[in-house]
Amino acid sequence: MSRADFVHTVIRPFNACISDRLVPTIRNIYADSDTVIIFFDIEGRARDGKR
Repeated sequence: MSRADFVHTVIRPFNACISDRLVPTIRNIYADSDTVIIFFDIEGRARDGKR
């Protein structure tokens, strides 16, 4: 899947459901050489008012 396909099929529909910005909370960061993994929770409000 190309970046453009990903934006079209995942990001745009997701953003259409969100009414506010997403707020991440980083739980941990793992690094091994040039590989980094960030483990986080994210919270936001949907257009229907649910969290």
